[in-house]
Amino acid sequence: MASSEPNVQDAQLSAYRCLLENARAMLQAAREERWDDLTALDAERQSCFARVVDADLISTRPANVEACTEMINSILQCDEQTKNLIKAWQGEMSEVLDSMGNRRKLADAYQSG
Repeated sequence: MASSEPNVQDAQLSAYRCLLENARAMLQAAREERWDDLTALDAERQSCFARVVDADLISTRPANVEACTEMINSILQCDEQTKNLIKAWQGEMSEVLDSMGNRRKLADAYQSG
């Protein structure tokens, strides 16, 4: 069992690193308004989550708990920033769609009259 512990510990850290790298990539994609990339990264995130679920955190060494906690906090910060960028973009798109709808109504009104 002792020989497999480093592998378990490494797997735990690797799983959280996967999530952190993904969260950072998603934030960068949102900052650059690369929405298709963001969607693809969101799909990739599921494999990172699966790795975290498979990691046994109960037997985690204290140093790894601290490292995982720091990564989780960074992930949450990235996710919050990404969510805010998405909300802002959705607001902009809503305004554009509303404007297009109003233009369409005007065009329809003038064509029918």
